[in-house]
Amino acid sequence: MNVKDLSTLFRRSSSVQRYSNLCLSKPENIAEHSHSVAMMASLIYSNLKDEVADASFVDIDKVVHCSIFHDIDETETGDILTTTKYFNPQVRKVIEEVEDAARDKLKGIYGDPMDLIDYKSVLNRESGKYLKSIDFLSVVFKVQWEYDRGHLDILDICPNLWKLADEMSAQGTELVKRVMKDFAYPILDKLRS
Repeated sequence: MNVKDLSTLFRRSSSVQRYSNLCLSKPENIAEHSHSVAMMASLIYSNLKDEVADASFVDIDKVVHCSIFHDIDETETGDILTTTKYFNPQVRKVIEEVEDAARDKLKGIYGDPMDLIDYKSVLNRESGKYLKSIDFLSVVFKVQWEYDRGHLDILDICPNLWKLADEMSAQGTELVKRVMKDFAYPILDKLRS
């Protein structure tokens, strides 16, 4: 890795916009999103770790570290919306191939730290599910932010948030269920009313 490669990565992570097909009141780039996820993961864990039995299985240092890199492959692919990624199994398979190629390219340039992109292979089950729940929560916060600023049709664009929260809660650990219960559901219920 050289200075030019590092500079390119930082520039691209702050220039690739998330939710690229939406007109947002405050656009968000990969760097902002990753920082938010890392911060939320740390703060929420600190508040829940003594109340939730399976929190002890979460390696919060690794979760925060992986949070920083979890979407860095989007510097190569751009932001691919969740609704597109999960349109059907065939589309998901093709997108996974594209994401794998982007990860391989980044690993070739930057080395071992890029292993953190594929957090499912780095983190244990509890830590991975926790990071995924916080990543989802960041989307819920973004939808709330846009809705509160008059972007009322955001709910039409993101109709599956409740279903995804239910699925995460049903398949999640006790910690994930608390993230949904204490943070995601109150916002989603407010938006629904």
